Amino acid sequence: MGAVSPPTQTEETALTSINVCAFGAKGDGKTDDAPAINAAIAHLRDRSHWVTTYPVAPRLVFPTGIYVVEASINLTGLQAINMVVDGCGSVIHGRCAGQPVLDAMGARWLELRDLTVIGDKVEVPRVGLQLGRVSDAVADNHRLVNVKLLGCYSIACMINVAAETSGFDHVFMWNDQQDPQTYCLVQDGLNHFLAHSDFIKTRTSIDRSDSFNENEFINCDFRHSGGGIPIWLGDTARQRFYRCYAAGTGPAAFLIYSGSNGHQMIDIDCHCEIRTPSNIFIFGSQAKKTITIRGFSYTDHAADASNAVFATQSPVEKVILENAKLEIGWFPIQSCRLLDDPNRWSISGSYYNTFRKGWNADTCFTGTAAFGGSISQFGRIDVGGPKAR
Repeated sequence: MGAVSPPTQTEETALTSINVCAFGAKGDGKTDDAPAINAAIAHLRDRSHWVTTYPVAPRLVFPTGIYVVEASINLTGLQAINMVVDGCGSVIHGRCAGQPVLDAMGARWLELRDLTVIGDKVEVPRVGLQLGRVSDAVADNHRLVNVKLLGCYSIACMINVAAETSGFDHVFMWNDQQDPQTYCLVQDGLNHFLAHSDFIKTRTSIDRSDSFNENEFINCDFRHSGGGIPIWLGDTARQRFYRCYAAGTGPAAFLIYSGSNGHQMIDIDCHCEIRTPSNIFIFGSQAKKTITIRGFSYTDHAADASNAVFATQSPVEKVILENAKLEIGWFPIQSCRLLDDPNRWSISGSYYNTFRKGWNADTCFTGTAAFGGSISQFGRIDVGGPKAR
């Protein structure tokens, strides 16, 4: 499945919406609607055409209902600049064990909106939505609006394999799978999880260097109730989380995993609540190494963890954060510290906290630190020079 080819005829076909129920989908919460939905998508491919040099396609519409699917929905390779999947508030109940519910690998310019996907707790899907590159060709510019990926998934609610310039607005991911090796969101710039498809040929090389830039998450909610880490980031650049929330019962809210490309300019404005023996960030790698990240920002009104804000995972030897901006309101749990082991860290930039609780970076931080609950209590401290008072 690839991009559509230009038609031989000169006339341009008028676009009309394609209703999945017109192809036999019931939306009654009982019937396996996967064959009918895929038939509607096959018709959509046939109706796709070109306007001058631009590929266009009809809108795919799900009249409000509950659509059971026992096989993956094939959105692979769809590359129309106006492609919209309109859920109209519908629910897709994924009973496709070991498969993705929505498979959009190789797609481009795809918009999903007003749709809820629920992974079955018995016939557990591998992932709720997978999208991204299947070759060196880009698979970018996606947008999800008011999409919810809930239930049980054996890897993650969503896997994004290096799809760039994509936005996620008011997306809710909750993985209820009782497995600490599962996630809500996987941003995979390495193909570390080897996302594969039954419909389109995907890459077979693991942990390869790739380009993965410009993703934004706005007002998104990530929750894992089964002991896993909500968010996994692998080799990304310019990834932004704005006014988000992450909660769970696992060892951290974020796992920052570094391969050969590493990470650059990660901006995380996210309230994290990880109440078990836990951290906010764990930094890991595929080999014994020092990780360097240029431009790391973390903002949270309360870093709600019990161990540390920043922790390392074997085989990482050291983490260097250059030009960091760390802004933490307070530490609800007294045992929490900024760093797990200051000897494994080197940080430059700025730090703010309402009081000194949690600060243990005197020996490895260079820049300015401010402690105080109000402007009148601010004191700018050159931690790299005289020892902080």
